[in-house]
Parts: sequence; C-alpha cells; structure tokens
Amino acid sequence: MKKSEKLVAAAYMISTILGIAIIIVGVKLSMPLPDGFRLSPGPLAYFLLAALTGLLARGLMRKLFFRSHVTLHQSFSFECVIETARLINPFMSKISTESEFIKRETSMGAEAYDWIVAKFTAGLITPILTIVIAYAVRQNIFNALTALLFSVMLLAFATIFTRRTSLLCLGYAAVMCLEGGIFIFALKDSMPILDGIIIYSLFTLLLGNSVIPFALGFAELAAAPFIAIIPGIFLYVIVFHIFRIVPELSLGCTYLARYKFKIRDFFMPELSSVLRSSRRPAVGWDPFPHKGEIRASIVIPAYNEEKRIPEFLSDVRNYMDGKTEKFEVVIVDDGSKDNTAAVVEKLASEDPRIRLIRQIPNQGKGAAVKRGVLEAKGDFVIFADADGATPITELDKFLPIANLGDDILVGSRKAGSGSVERNRNLIRSIMGFIFYKIVNFFAVPAVKDTQCGFKLFRKDVALKLFSSCAEKGWAFDVELLYLAQLHGFKITEVPVNWHEVEGSKVNPLKDSIKMFIAIFRIRKRHSGFTHEHGEI
Repeated sequence: MKKSEKLVAAAYMISTILGIAIIIVGVKLSMPLPDGFRLSPGPLAYFLLAALTGLLARGLMRKLFFRSHVTLHQSFSFECVIETARLINPFMSKISTESEFIKRETSMGAEAYDWIVAKFTAGLITPILTIVIAYAVRQNIFNALTALLFSVMLLAFATIFTRRTSLLCLGYAAVMCLEGGIFIFALKDSMPILDGIIIYSLFTLLLGNSVIPFALGFAELAAAPFIAIIPGIFLYVIVFHIFRIVPELSLGCTYLARYKFKIRDFFMPELSSVLRSSRRPAVGWDPFPHKGEIRASIVIPAYNEEKRIPEFLSDVRNYMDGKTEKFEVVIVDDGSKDNTAAVVEKLASEDPRIRLIRQIPNQGKGAAVKRGVLEAKGDFVIFADADGATPITELDKFLPIANLGDDILVGSRKAGSGSVERNRNLIRSIMGFIFYKIVNFFAVPAVKDTQCGFKLFRKDVALKLFSSCAEKGWAFDVELLYLAQLHGFKITEVPVNWHEVEGSKVNPLKDSIKMFIAIFRIRKRHSGFTHEHGEI
C-alpha cells in the first residue's frame, strides 16, 4: 500500500470513529427524553417521502442543467452514483472524478466541469443563505433586510465563477423547498417553522460537505444547538439522515456496476486518471492498420443447422461474388448431432472461402462465436446467426461506417428507421422488450438491442474483447458490450432488416431467466476500473 493510501485509510478510520462519537454524545445529551416521546409513524413516513422527493428533484436538476446531453434516467443514476461515491469516501477527489465520469458517459466536454463548479458553489451558498435569512427573520425585520442584501451580494459574487451558478442556486433552493418543506411539515408540532428551516438547511450543508464517511454524526450536528429546546430533535435528525442516505446508497450501489464501477474504485487515488484514459478520444483510438488480404471474416455459429444453413450460405456466397474485396466465411459447428458438419464440408469443398471449425462437444453459442472470431483472418469480423434472420446484404450498411473508424457496429431491431422491416411474434416482442430494459438498467446502458445476431468488430477490438469473454451461452452478447463500454470502445447501432425464422433454439422463458442471472455474473466478473495490480 502506498504512503498516500495509508494516510487516507488512517483518516478514514479516525473520521469514522469521530462520527460515531458525535452520535453517542448527541444521544447522551438528548437524554432523558420527555415522557410520552416516541418516533411516530407519521413523521417517519414524511421523512421517507422527503428523502425520495429530494433525490428525484436533484436528478431532475441535473437533467435541466445537462439538457439533451443526457436522459432523465441518466441524470437520476448519475446523482445516485456520485452521491454514493461521496458518502462512501469523502476524501475522494470529487471534482475531477465526477467531471471525468460525466465526460466518459456523455458527449460533454467543458460543460461537465462547469456543472461541478456550479454545483459545488451552489451547494455551499444556498443553504448558508437560507440559514442566514431564517435566523435574521427569527430576530427582527432589520436583520432580515440586512441578510437579504448580504444574500444578493453573495449570489452576485458566486456568478463570477460561472454564469450558471446563480441558476443552479435557484435549482438548489427549489430542491430544498420540496425536501425541506416536507421535513418541516413532518415536525410542525414539535418545533417552530424557522427552527425547522435552520435545522434542515444546516443538515443539508453538513451532509453535502461531510469529512466523515456516510456523513456519520457530522450531519447530526445540525441538531446540536437545538437539543436543549426541542425534545427528541437529535433522534429525529438521525432517522432523517438514515432515510436520506439509505435509498441513495441502495440505488447507487445498484447503478455502480452499470457504469462499470466497483466500490473499491473510489478508494484509488488514480481513479480520475483511469477514467480519463478509458474515455474514447474525440478522434477515436489509434487507427487500425488494414494489412490483411481478407477484408472481412463472417463468423457463423451452427448447432443442428443442417436445414437452415444451406440457404443462408447460398446468400452469403452470392453476396461475396458481387464484391471486389476478399471475404471469408468461418462456420463453427458447435457439436451438432445432425449432419450440419457434413453439409458445411460439402459446401467448403466447392468454395475455398468457406472454412469449417468443429467444436466438440457442444459448448454454447458464445463459445462457438469466440472460437470463430479468434481464428478469423479478416480486418473486420462479423458474426451472424445461421438462420439468416438478418440478410447478409445488410453488411453493405456496416462496412462504410466501419471504415470511418467506429469500433463496434451492432445490428439493431430497435433503432428507429423507416426503411427497415422487422417481423416478430407478439410474445417474443414483449419478453424481448422486458429483457432489454433489464439489460440496459443493470449492465449495458444506451444500447437498445444487445441480442441481435449481427455484429461487426474491428479485428483488434474483437481480439481484446473475446479474449476476456467467459460467457459460453446466449449472454455472451451482453458480456461483449459490457466489456466494450468498460474499455471505452465506440458502439454504433445500425437499423437492420430482420425476420423471425422457424426453428429457433431459444426458449423465451427459460433462457431469459438464465440470461438474467448471467447479467449479475457479468457485473461481478468485469466491473471495476482499477485492480490490485493495475488498471483495466
């Protein structure tokens, strides 16, 4: 462990102990509680409502700031991830880490940094101004007017740092009104409104700028000046603190692996630089030198496909005949029990562009595709399903885009285009829709169709990804795209014509359950930007 890491670990332990000590002392000073005091269900329900309302409102505030750069769901998930990271490790470099994270997940540049500066400034100024004004009003009208003047001057000073700071202060004020209003209403029978405003604003200020993990005890200091005059206020603040951070942490930890994080990443000093290095440059990664004689390899996994593959291979051969560039077809027979291998061998004897690889015993579609890709010789590698559900002529859409430098092209039955046709039965469409939403939520955001059996990779990208791919079954597509996002490769969805072909070996219910389980296996296996012995 490096010296800097040892210092952070020591500070983390000391601050955690300090936080626990603050809570113990606060509870001790609050005792004995008055007769009849109890944490009634009413305030508890309002605390939970306030916490959830605040979380949603902060996500909406991000969306309003980022506008079209992000979706509302992204804004909400970004909020959960960043707040989870901050609560877990308050010693993390918050500004650089959040800035690099936002840049990595969006198309934004300098605006990401503007958001960090504006958020940090507004997060300090807004609760401070609220406390000052509330305390002044509590005293007399002259003090209130003085405080208001001071607030305007401070807000004008903040605007010097960034034009959007003042607008973000208004956003924070709106969030505080929503969340704080419910908090104060919950305790309307226990304290004066102005005291409630001061307690909530101070709590928000301390929670957002904590030097203690999970703001443990630190946020509770908001109630310290009121312990003697408001019975049970310290316990109320503890409960509100729990309701505030538990949903945030729960959702944040769920979202971490979606964005390829592990909790340990937030304790690594080099995290921001790792995020920066894994972010695809605007001009793309180093151009891939096309040195091979074969322009593209078409990899086709086959298991018991003696009836369907001849027609598809006939289409593939006709397609290759019309091209001046060289292609090859790699058929991987995945331990078929019928005459698939014999059929392919006969066709291969007629056409040297066709190769057969026999994989015995049957290992699964993912294993078959991996074997074919690793043995492919083309500059680009395309894998296509043996049923020909996506016509091979769709490759005409892919190669021009690939030539521009995109790393991965994914055939999509979901991407919008009025020029393509898709035919699928209703039950499979519904189950597919649910499955894609689950995949997007837990593992591969921003890709509408992860399972279409028609994908193109640059050869160097394919070798990197498939070498790390461990899924042998249907979930290998999800693993490939998860790894691609982890490494910062550009994934482009291309609308394709597609029609359902009889003879599918996918059991919609059984295989969907298996793939759902596989999603969490993939998250566990590959999440994390930093590791004990280096970076990704």
